[in-house]
Amino acid sequence: MVSYGIIRAFTEIYVVLCLFRPFEQASSLKCYFCAGTNSKSPCLDAGYFLDGIKDTDGKPQMLKNCTTPFDSTCIIEEYRAGGNIASHIRDCSDGSTFAYPSGENGTVYKKLLAEASLARNQTACIFNSIVQVCLTTCKTDYCNGPIPIAAGTYTPPSILILFIGLFISQKMVCML
Repeated sequence: MVSYGIIRAFTEIYVVLCLFRPFEQASSLKCYFCAGTNSKSPCLDAGYFLDGIKDTDGKPQMLKNCTTPFDSTCIIEEYRAGGNIASHIRDCSDGSTFAYPSGENGTVYKKLLAEASLARNQTACIFNSIVQVCLTTCKTDYCNGPIPIAAGTYTPPSILILFIGLFISQKMVCML
C-alpha cells in the first residue's frame, strides 16, 4: 500500500511543476511560420497572412511558439533561382540552422550571418549569376512577420493633402 507521505510528496512536486510551467511557455520566442515555393505563395501575401492568424476554422495558424533548440531566432529565408522565388520560409531557428544548411549554401549562410545583425531585423543577401539567397534574422516575438501600418502613419494621399494645404496657406499669407 502506498503511504500518505509518498502521495503528498508527489502531489507537492506536481503542484510546483504546474506552477512553473506557464513561465516556461511564456519565455519561449514566438515567430510567424509558413513556407512557399513560388512567387504566388500565400506566405508572401500580408493580407492572407493576417487572415490566417485570425482563422479559427481548423486551418493552420501561422503563429508558432519556438521550442528548444530552435528558440533563439526568428528567420525569413528566401531562395531565388533565375530571378524567380524557389523558396520563401518564415520560421524559428537556433541562429545557425537553416533550410539549406549543406554544401555551397552552408557557406552562403555563414557569410550572411556575418553580415546580418541578429538583433536588428536586418536582411543580408548573397547572389551569383543564377542563385540569390536572402536571410533575415531577428530575436523578438513575431519580428519575422508582416508589419502592420500603425495608427497615425501618414499615407501618400494624406501627405499630398498636407502639402496642398500648406501651399494654399502660403498663397493666402502672400496675398495679405
